[in-house]
Amino acid sequence: AYRTIARLTAYNPINFSHIQSLMDAEWASLNKKYTQAESAYERALTHASLHGYIFWEALIYELCANHYFNRGLSHTG
Repeated sequence: AYRTIARLTAYNPINFSHIQSLMDAEWASLNKKYTQAESAYERALTHASLHGYIFWEALIYELCANHYFNRGLSHTG
């Protein structure tokens, strides 16, 4: 799935960049690369917000909050 999204992002970044960034964030979070994950969540949120992908923006916020909550930062999440 990641390779497909990467190819689609290369072809049409406006429609797919936020998805690839979200996948990067989730992968980094699972592998305990927290700084990398947080940077990728920020990229995904910025892109989704900029281009009006409201559903994706909400999903990214939820997954980002889960990331912080799982790290024990419940106030931030």
